[in-house]
Amino acid sequence: GLKHVTDAALAAVLAKLSEQGALNDFGAHSRRSVARAVAADLDQATPYGTVLQTLELPLASSELGTSFSWCFCHPAAVLCWLASGSRVYSQLLEDLLAKKPSSCSTPWNIMFYVDEATPGNLLATDNTRKSVCFYWAFREMGQELLSKENNWYLLGVLRSKVLASVRGGL
Repeated sequence: GLKHVTDAALAAVLAKLSEQGALNDFGAHSRRSVARAVAADLDQATPYGTVLQTLELPLASSELGTSFSWCFCHPAAVLCWLASGSRVYSQLLEDLLAKKPSSCSTPWNIMFYVDEATPGNLLATDNTRKSVCFYWAFREMGQELLSKENNWYLLGVLRSKVLASVRGGL
């Protein structure tokens, strides 16, 4: 439940807990082992492939090359991954589908949200780390669920500089 915890702070907490014997069955005791565990979890197969997939984005200018390989979260794979890992989430989807079934003739509505974020000093003259974040959700989740950021699924993040070079733009 902690917010704004850096990787270094997480590693320090894990090291302290490990020293006290509290992580015997946890398996991850360092930043790298946590990163490996997350990567392995996201690399699990779903009927739609793995959660993280790559899409080639054609670039208009040759400054960055002819295309950019964008790593994004496949929406259908994300739903499978979340539902298989959480009985509570799986039940939420079942309840929503019972209220309004999604079919070819009456599909659920997908909403997109795009936001630009600038890490670090917002007033810096060189904001090369500025990025655009893409999120999506189902309108059928309703206002109460959609008002919580946890119910908006990350599609991906793309540096603003790269996005400016993508053929067709945003």
